[in-house]
Amino acid sequence: MSSEYSFGFLIFAIIASWSTILICTSFDLIKINRDIKYKHIKHIFLYYVWVVKSVFLASIDVVRRIWSVSGSSNSGFCTIRIPKTTTIGMVAFANSVTLTPGTISVYLDGETLIVHTLDTSLEKVLVKDSVVMIRRVNKLIGYKAND
Repeated sequence: MSSEYSFGFLIFAIIASWSTILICTSFDLIKINRDIKYKHIKHIFLYYVWVVKSVFLASIDVVRRIWSVSGSSNSGFCTIRIPKTTTIGMVAFANSVTLTPGTISVYLDGETLIVHTLDTSLEKVLVKDSVVMIRRVNKLIGYKAND
């Protein structure tokens, strides 16, 4: 994992991601409905802003826990039920959880995600935030869940 966090590196990563999407769609490796292709640009931007904010806040929390005087670690696994979404939505959700410092997606199946956390006391927060995250992922991919 790179320890490079400069603004230029971030811009390069975004350009590389978009280039990969454009190449995959041009070779029909990814099927995108051309009518709604640009419809969700606002949701993409808002999702990226939200994820960056979440990563920043989680980074502060991880540093606080590492530098704490007690030094005790209560890491462990928790299971998150994934609300209704598509396969791409589940993968985007799992990747978003992994992007957040202090959490790693370990196993994903159709309805659950097993996550390793630095502190198991955060399970309630993680479950609550996952509902918000999956709602944002569904907006991002244009999926409307019918409960």
